[in-house]
Amino acid sequence: MAGADAARSAGDPLTACQAGTLAQFEAHAGNGVEAFDLERRARGALGEQRPAVADAWLSGLEALGHAAAGDARPWR
Repeated sequence: MAGADAARSAGDPLTACQAGTLAQFEAHAGNGVEAFDLERRARGALGEQRPAVADAWLSGLEALGHAAAGDARPWR
């Protein structure tokens, strides 16, 4: 069980990379909702213990989704 727990806590970087890349594509195509959905999938694939660089990348994807959706309001 310890091995399975360690694997789960490491996340799934391949799925995250794939979903994040698709999120960026959708944002650049103007599909904000799809970009948000894919960004959340990427974030979930990495889990809570993701590296800071991954968090920065995901935040950038989220910003692209806001821009694609035409959301001019501050997020936080």
